[in-house]
Amino acid sequence: MLRFPHQVLHAFIASFSFVGMLAERSETAVYEKYLEWRWKSLANDLPEIGKPPSGKEAVALMRVVVAAQEETFQRGFFHAFNDELAPRDKQVLAIEMGMSGCKDVGFRSQVDDPLADPTMGPAFLIYYGPQFMRSAGRNKEFAGALQMLAEIYRQARSLWPLSKEHAGTCVTVRIEQMKDHTPTQIQDGHRWGDGWFLLRRNQRESAVEQRPIYMINSTLENDETDVRLLCLWNRHPEDEAEDAEFLEELELIRQTQNDEKELGMAVESIP
Repeated sequence: MLRFPHQVLHAFIASFSFVGMLAERSETAVYEKYLEWRWKSLANDLPEIGKPPSGKEAVALMRVVVAAQEETFQRGFFHAFNDELAPRDKQVLAIEMGMSGCKDVGFRSQVDDPLADPTMGPAFLIYYGPQFMRSAGRNKEFAGALQMLAEIYRQARSLWPLSKEHAGTCVTVRIEQMKDHTPTQIQDGHRWGDGWFLLRRNQRESAVEQRPIYMINSTLENDETDVRLLCLWNRHPEDEAEDAEFLEELELIRQTQNDEKELGMAVESIP
């Protein structure tokens, strides 16, 4: 605890009073109350953030700003989220970070958003997400970090589609290998053939790993793992459609390989 930044340690201790609220309120109500309290406290030093936000993006925005922890980073992520993110990335963050992970109990600001339906799941926890944000913040790459987090959420959802069966569950997405890299370092790696993949480990856990892109064929052929190539290279608006086509082609290859394997197994089982 002595190694904690004083500001973080103070916020941690001050949050203890919210635990007692769980006796009378739902987990989501307590967490939303906590986020609003932190936001009001931050507004004393960052007046430009104003009052706690409302609407479908409110929970995601508050989570992003609070997770940044340091004032300089919080200001940068606040402006990046509101002013620099592409609409498709902002929508992904608003939906995925607005999911409570509690069955049938959602956040107040998300009640009218069918895509954040608390009767559906799973929700995602990006483990080491805040540390990755701070690594990006030291290099002032706020928007780049949020774009990459949105892509991780997007591909995680393709591995775990929304379903009523998984309501109230949470999947951990581990990003240890990314946490100390800046977005520029990650993007530069693609020039030398380095790719980043999201690999499904089991029903409740996945991990982002760096691998040579040339290994994609052997990765897709792995019977034991579901995998997605993350689009973390430097994107331009005009390249969005081309990127989408490329990723769709990879998904088609993966599905074709799975179908061929299932057909082969079915043929072998015929007496």
